[in-house]
Amino acid sequence: ELEKKFETFLSNLAEGDITSEFLLPLVVDDMIKENKITVKVLKTDDKWFGVTYQEDKKIVIEEIESLLKKGIYKENLLK
Repeated sequence: ELEKKFETFLSNLAEGDITSEFLLPLVVDDMIKENKITVKVLKTDDKWFGVTYQEDKKIVIEEIESLLKKGIYKENLLK
C-alpha cells in the first residue's frame, strides 16, 4: 500500500520539484482513516535519527555504526 501511495506521490510531482516530501505520518494517518491498517505505537527512550537532507546521511550512518560497535544494533537487522 505504501509503495502504491509513493508511486502516486511521485507521479504527481511537478517537474523539477525537489522540496516536496512523502510524509509517512500523514500517509499512515490516511490509511488508518481508510480502515486499511491499524497501528500500535510503542514507547521508547531510544534516540531517533532524522534523514531529511543529504547532509543528514553521514551523521546517521556514523550513529548507526556506533550502535553496531556497541552491540545495541545487530548487523543482520540492517539488511
